[in-house]
Amino acid sequence: MLIGSCSPNGHLVGYTSFATAFSHNRSLGNSNAFLIARRHHNRASTTLPYLQFAAKSMTRITRRILQLSLVASCVACMPFPRQLYVPEGAGGRVMYSPCSPENVPSSIEFVIEGITLDVKVDAVTDGRHYIGVRFTMPAAKVVNLQDDKVTFSWASKRPNSESTFPKISRVGGLPINYQNPAVQKYMRAIREPMAGGGNFWLAAYITPPPDGDFSVTLPSIAVNGAMVALPEVRFRKGSFAVIAPVNC
Repeated sequence: MLIGSCSPNGHLVGYTSFATAFSHNRSLGNSNAFLIARRHHNRASTTLPYLQFAAKSMTRITRRILQLSLVASCVACMPFPRQLYVPEGAGGRVMYSPCSPENVPSSIEFVIEGITLDVKVDAVTDGRHYIGVRFTMPAAKVVNLQDDKVTFSWASKRPNSESTFPKISRVGGLPINYQNPAVQKYMRAIREPMAGGGNFWLAAYITPPPDGDFSVTLPSIAVNGAMVALPEVRFRKGSFAVIAPVNC
C-alpha cells in the first residue's frame, strides 16, 4: 500500500509503502516505525480527497460567476422599446447622446448672444416626462428670465398647457433636484440673475403628459439688459429600440 504526506499541489511525497517506511525507521532504531507510517498514510488519505474536492468546488464557483457575468452583460445589451421625443428647430443644431439610439438626436442647441442654449425632453424613472433647458454662458454675460412659464402647443389640437420652472439649478437639470435638501444651496430663485459664467439648468414636468408631437415656447430672457426671445422648439414622438449602457 502506498503511503506518504501530501504536498501543496496534491502529490504524495515521502514514503512509498509501509515496508519502505518500516525499514527506514527500523534502520534508525525507531521502534514506532509502523505507527509513524500509519500516521502518514492516514494524513495522505484524508488530505488529498479534500484538496480534490476544494479544487472542484472552486471550478464550479468560477464557472457560475462567469455564467452570471455573461447573463448580466447580455441583458444590458438587449434592446427595449421606448417612447422618445426628437427635437427640431430652425437655426438649431441637434445633439446626440450615448444613452440614446444611434442617429437619434437627444437635444437641440442654439447659440444666442454668445450663450449656448440646450433644450431636451426626457423622462425620469417613474415615467414622467420633463422639459430640460441648460444655459452655458461666459462670465461676461448676465441673463434674467422674464417669466417662469413654459408653454406647450399640441399637434393633437388639445388646448395649450403650461408648466412652471420652480427654480434655477447649478447642479444638473433633473426635476427631482428641486426637492433634494442636500443641494438646495445650489438653487436660485427663478428671477435671480444667472451670472458668473458656467451652466445653469431649468426643468419642469410636462403637464398633462405628452400625447404626441408638440412645440415648446420658452420664456423670454434679458441678456445684459437687452430683451431676447428664445426660439420655438418642436418635438416629434417616436418609438425606438434602446440599448442602455450601464451608466445611463
